[in-house]
Amino acid sequence: METFIAAFTEAIEDPETSDRLGRTGTTVRISLRETPDAVLTLLLDRQPPELHQGDESTVTESSLEIEAPALAGILDRSVRMAVAVIDGRATYDGPIRKFLRIMPILIAAANHEHYGHARKEDA
Repeated sequence: METFIAAFTEAIEDPETSDRLGRTGTTVRISLRETPDAVLTLLLDRQPPELHQGDESTVTESSLEIEAPALAGILDRSVRMAVAVIDGRATYDGPIRKFLRIMPILIAAANHEHYGHARKEDA
């Protein structure tokens, strides 16, 4: 979860990326199968988008329950989300596709890459 939190934090520090995330128009709860109290709530329906840890009370549009190694593998590109769902390492409820559209942004941030644009200081 720490890598995911760091990736989200890095992504929202860039104004353009933060804007893209906030325009996703969804909310999602991510929980780790091995640690049910390890819950992240992503509010991608506002500017700036928000991440809350341990927030199980907020009603979300979709939810993702995933094994910790699968989440780590998705972020380091050794596992594909679709494969994790197919083989049972991840389950979801609700319109998860809205969230999956922004996963490349979070994966890029987790790998300290830029997604979709160059920052001014990189030009």
